[in-house]
Amino acid sequence: MKPYIEEPKTSRRFDLIDRIYAQCTVEDRGFETECYVYQGSVTGQTGRGAGYPVVSVDGQTVRAHRVVFMCIEGFMHSKRQVDHKCSVRRCVRYSHLQSVTQKQNCLLRDQKNGVKRRKRKRSSKTNISNNTTTGKVKPHSQYSCTTTS
Repeated sequence: MKPYIEEPKTSRRFDLIDRIYAQCTVEDRGFETECYVYQGSVTGQTGRGAGYPVVSVDGQTVRAHRVVFMCIEGFMHSKRQVDHKCSVRRCVRYSHLQSVTQKQNCLLRDQKNGVKRRKRKRSSKTNISNNTTTGKVKPHSQYSCTTTS
């Protein structure tokens, strides 16, 4: 149940991953490979951020799937999010996680849920009109620009 390449266990990163994976069960949730479902503490029971696994690292509570991802990948930009390819919030298997932007995460979520989004139409806040009698806009070639020197 170790998705990383075996290296000498001198790094604290592998201790964190082993600590998290020790609290997991392997379950088939319909994805390509089995999920490592975390059985420890999770965030709340209701709301948008509910159901994510959490672990304490140096006295701070952080999400377990982010810890696993950053221990293997290293630095992750603060504007990036960790997405579950398998759509299981409690899954902490490294091969099921990917780094995405918030926009990509929303698009992937909608795609998984079968939601089709339309592009927003820009609302014209100003009425551009240079012909007061007909209300039509002149083509660009009919504008004349003069400069003063």
